[in-house]
Amino acid sequence: MKFTKISFFLLLISFSQMTYALTVPDGSTGYIGEFYPTQSYLRVKLSNANRDQGTTGVNNTRSYCNKGNNAVGNFLFPLPGGQNDEYGLRLYNKNASSEENKTNYLVAAINGTIVIEHVPIDRGTSHYAYINLNRGKAGSITGEKSDTILTNGPLCWYGFYTRFQSSELRIKSYSIYAVGNVKPGIYDFVAPLYWSAAQPKTGGDGYIVDTVPFSFDDGPIHVLKKCNVIPINSTNIQFASQLAKQYSLPKLLDKYLAGIMVSCPNNGSLYVSLKPFGELVDSSKTGMKMKPDNPLNANEVAPYISVSDGEKSVTDAICNKNDSNAFEFYNGKQLGSYKDSSLMKSLSFNLCAQGNVPANNYKGSIDVSILVE
Repeated sequence: MKFTKISFFLLLISFSQMTYALTVPDGSTGYIGEFYPTQSYLRVKLSNANRDQGTTGVNNTRSYCNKGNNAVGNFLFPLPGGQNDEYGLRLYNKNASSEENKTNYLVAAINGTIVIEHVPIDRGTSHYAYINLNRGKAGSITGEKSDTILTNGPLCWYGFYTRFQSSELRIKSYSIYAVGNVKPGIYDFVAPLYWSAAQPKTGGDGYIVDTVPFSFDDGPIHVLKKCNVIPINSTNIQFASQLAKQYSLPKLLDKYLAGIMVSCPNNGSLYVSLKPFGELVDSSKTGMKMKPDNPLNANEVAPYISVSDGEKSVTDAICNKNDSNAFEFYNGKQLGSYKDSSLMKSLSFNLCAQGNVPANNYKGSIDVSILVE
């Protein structure tokens, strides 16, 4: 087999200058990252429902969701810079005043799938309708007899000539966006929010209602203060050339230790937060693909970068998907504690490969923030 050289690797890292669910630097704007909640499955059921004209969706009351309740600006907000019909749930800062929260807040847009079990009145048997959510925007309603289900406002659906039996919201992640000038604090849902279903009772006397509250079971989102960071090494990393070949298992090709001097505004726990300027490896939160100068063929893959604590040795295992020693992108990883004076830390930027990596020039960029809580 003839091997050729991968000519050039360049990784640019930038250090932002001056709790664990998702840590966000203060002053952030626009898209922040993905939050993967523990509560990823919300299901409601309407026992003995035998009438049509029910609703299901997101609601801030234990009742019908509708165009009035789900009006934009109530608890649903458009994504900053987003497209039409992209909405998220507003998150407020528990440590700020109501006046500050009017202009500075986070928005959590749902990514996932809705499954509605319903019985069309002309069928008598259950059918399933499916709705995909991408950044809070609902796709088309699919499934047999799905034309009996209509949109009834943002993130709300209405049963027209069909009875709702149950509905499920399967949350893959929340896309988090910052609006205004977000300040340090703990961010949670603005008010009790529910995944709900409601159906008129036979005879028109009230409703059958079932609700499940939204919650960040493993803790709300923390916005932390940024520390001042002075790089000791070059932030333009040029890795050594490597062989272009098939890597059957994750392989550590090269690494670069970046030393940094950290100075924080207060004492507390240190966290590192990584923002990639590239796609993540499929099914991985710890690998960022490098971008080739020339397009890849269908059977080819790009090498990728993982980041770890520079004070710990690394092996090929650091290139495994979601390795416990690798830092997750968009998430906070504790780096010890900070007290009183500046201290030195180091990060290891690891060049990895798995699959058929062709000869090419590859580049990438990562923004690094050091935060204190």
